[in-house]
Amino acid sequence: MPKGVFAKDVILEIIRVLTVNGATDWVVEFHGDVITAMSMDERMTVCNMAIEAGGTSGVCMPDSQTVDFLWPFIKDQYKNDKAAALVDFRKMAFRRGCGV
Repeated sequence: MPKGVFAKDVILEIIRVLTVNGATDWVVEFHGDVITAMSMDERMTVCNMAIEAGGTSGVCMPDSQTVDFLWPFIKDQYKNDKAAALVDFRKMAFRRGCGV
């Protein structure tokens, strides 16, 4: 993102395009280079504001940054295998519908 553009700016532009009712009763999945480059805090900002477009919720495609963020809480469950955690997390991703 250009200097001075933040996660909230990104989601506000998405909401402008979708309108405040454009995602009503939908789960909005965010993915792509801009999302991948965001920190977990920035991704949470974007997902949280999906509700402002009428969405039920917002999610981001899980990646290694997601696993690293969650690792302290899940490492015992995955027996110190981050790759296995990522495989499991990717099973939960939607990747359906249309993009903006």
